[in-house]
Amino acid sequence: MSQLLSKFHIVVEQELLQKREEGQNLIHMTVNCGEKVLRNTRSDGRDIINNQLKEIQNDWDRLVRKISTAKVHLETSLLQWADYSSSYSQLQQWITDREAKLQQVCEQRVSDFHLIA
Repeated sequence: MSQLLSKFHIVVEQELLQKREEGQNLIHMTVNCGEKVLRNTRSDGRDIINNQLKEIQNDWDRLVRKISTAKVHLETSLLQWADYSSSYSQLQQWITDREAKLQQVCEQRVSDFHLIA
């Protein structure tokens, strides 16, 4: 299960990185186009375009921060899952060992009982 989660984490991280690069390219393309439009726009229209460009850049920056936060939460959750999985495995092994020891003690007592009887 832990290996599956690790593979899932890698796939999700690669997907996020790819989508982030695609988004960054779109932002650059939009800003470049906006700057070209500004050259041929009257002064009253430039303020509107500049505000829109600032707004789209702010929206992008906000999205990147949210993605970064989500990534941190995902990584934290995966680490917690790995710790849980390890603890669970150790507990299972401990229980199995105790059961085997108990079985051994019970068999020894039965054997000792037969020797006495």
